[in-house]
Amino acid sequence: MNFFIVKTAKHELKINYTYQFFKISDVKIDKILFNKLCKKGCKNYSKKYSCPPYTPDFKNEINDSDLIFVLMFHTDLKQLDNTDYRSWHKFMLLNRVMKPRIEKIMRQLEQISKTKFLATGSCRLCNPCQLKLKKPCKYPEKRRYSLESMGVDCNDLSKKLNKPLQWLSKENTPEYTAVICGLPLKEKIKNQVLNEFQDIIRKL
Repeated sequence: MNFFIVKTAKHELKINYTYQFFKISDVKIDKILFNKLCKKGCKNYSKKYSCPPYTPDFKNEINDSDLIFVLMFHTDLKQLDNTDYRSWHKFMLLNRVMKPRIEKIMRQLEQISKTKFLATGSCRLCNPCQLKLKKPCKYPEKRRYSLESMGVDCNDLSKKLNKPLQWLSKENTPEYTAVICGLPLKEKIKNQVLNEFQDIIRKL
């Protein structure tokens, strides 16, 4: 399994990663469904410029890309079993370690693809989002929309990566937590993107 190690002030964490190129036509999309799910279950709905109902359609955002490079980080919660953290604390801590790192990689790969990556979760550039203050977005060029906010079925993608998403709830403590991003690109630069990604990973 592919992995790298992240050392924080208190922990040394093993972060696994998996990736694959998919044809755009193989990506399952249902924006109406996922917008409804966001409206029903997410506190960020209509509260952030990066979230529904302000997100563009998937096809409009990727322009004429042929492929999407999907990258997933995942890590086991049991790494923190020797702490007194509750499950939700483990879940949040590990996500906070993975999210900025996976998005930093995708922003580097954007320099090759000349396309905008599709993020994991809502935008975190500002706190609070300027939308809550009824002001224009401060960083419209840096803002990225998540896969799910544009209606992409991330669970389907994760299954294709052989790592189905697991969810934290009062009734269920997952074995692992994962974050997933996508980068639209043209077929002709696939190898260039892959080589750059592998070079970045080697330096982590």
